[in-house]
Amino acid sequence: MNVTSERMPRSILQLTIEIDEATVEKELDRASRSLSQKARVPGFRPGKAPRAILERFYGRQALLEEASEGIINAGFKYALESEGVDPIAQASLGEVQFNTLPYTVVINVPVEPITKIADYSGYKQEYTVPAVTDEVLSRAMDDMREKHVVLREPDDARPAKQGDLVTAEVDVVHNGLSINGRIDGQPAQSTDLILEPGRLIGGLMEGVIGLSIGDNKIINATMPQDYTDETLRGEAVTFDVTVRRIQERILPDWDELPTLENKEGTLADLKHAASDELAKNARENAENRLVNGFIDSLVAGAVYDYHESMIEQEADRILRGQEQEYSRYGTTAEAVYRQMGRKREDLVAQYLPQGEERLKRNLALREFVTAEGIVVEDADVDAEIDTMLETYEPEQKETMKTLLRDQLVASVANAALDKKIRARIVAMVAQTEGASDGATKKKSTKKAASTEGDDTTAAAPKKKTTKKAE
Repeated sequence: MNVTSERMPRSILQLTIEIDEATVEKELDRASRSLSQKARVPGFRPGKAPRAILERFYGRQALLEEASEGIINAGFKYALESEGVDPIAQASLGEVQFNTLPYTVVINVPVEPITKIADYSGYKQEYTVPAVTDEVLSRAMDDMREKHVVLREPDDARPAKQGDLVTAEVDVVHNGLSINGRIDGQPAQSTDLILEPGRLIGGLMEGVIGLSIGDNKIINATMPQDYTDETLRGEAVTFDVTVRRIQERILPDWDELPTLENKEGTLADLKHAASDELAKNARENAENRLVNGFIDSLVAGAVYDYHESMIEQEADRILRGQEQEYSRYGTTAEAVYRQMGRKREDLVAQYLPQGEERLKRNLALREFVTAEGIVVEDADVDAEIDTMLETYEPEQKETMKTLLRDQLVASVANAALDKKIRARIVAMVAQTEGASDGATKKKSTKKAASTEGDDTTAAAPKKKTTKKAE
């Protein structure tokens, strides 16, 4: 057979296959045997009529139609093998010419995408890690202590005072309209108010202090300038508050906090550990902003050619990730969809925009990985396993070590690759305060080999190939 291929838009490889006569004759013989089982030819029992008789009785065109599927499949199989094509989705049949020899078949095959990313060597981004101030640490310690608060009904009925937890029906009115959507004649939404400085909008705590159960009060206040709803920032509002319950909040002594947190050492040790954790989180958040900013820039400057089936595949992966959570709640995705009155394919369609966005990020990032030559080797996997084992008790480590090395090794490799990618981005992109504008440039992008659309795959490593899933 003779095969020619042409790359078409939307990541389609168009295969034009000239079917050799030997293949045609072989499939015609097979078709005639099949047709003879169904045909009723005078003078012949079912299955006994020879091909020549069938061809005269039904015509060569009928025999070709019977053989067409076999001819096309044989040509398609040969073309895939000879051209080394690996379809990523269902192929579609194009023009078929079976009138004269050589017979030709055109088949459109979705193949791996092509992604070209722009030169990123000059990209820089400010990288600043905020310091852990005394105020931030104090607020974190207060939040930690708050987790262990005990609520108790007062021994005797009394008005609310600072430190209490007050459950009240609260409606917020702006320009005469309820911004909570309360309908006239119905009670306002119930909410819990912690009467501590800094917890509530200015004036609300002071207005609630002194109210008893059943009391109603209109409290005038001004919304803060950093309020989440921009239309209400700095605006005058009124709080219509009706108290329904008052509880005392009993906080543990500070010296009890290490024990309550299952931590060894003193309160000072706990505070030091909390400071370290806050600093770690601050670094991770700053790094996340840097990495995400770089990837966003990479995506914005990339040129893509991919098949639309890859978007649906990515949307399906997003949905499957959510479906895995249902088992934790003792139900199944099918049961949830029945209750929702929705079909799964409708939900996949709902995630198509998100699927396309994630696909673009994966493809662009994969080209970056290939261009930078980032690979994961056995030593990286070993180091990642050691890091993961630190979170387990001594008696669990040997079992988990075996599990991580065998069944979960792909996930471990993903984590190791993710760390190397992030480290590379931070090293080449981070612009710290006072850094020279003439920083050493990284190499420009290089054309990468085609890769799968759902993973970020490193260039071929020395020992093992690993993939980074979004």
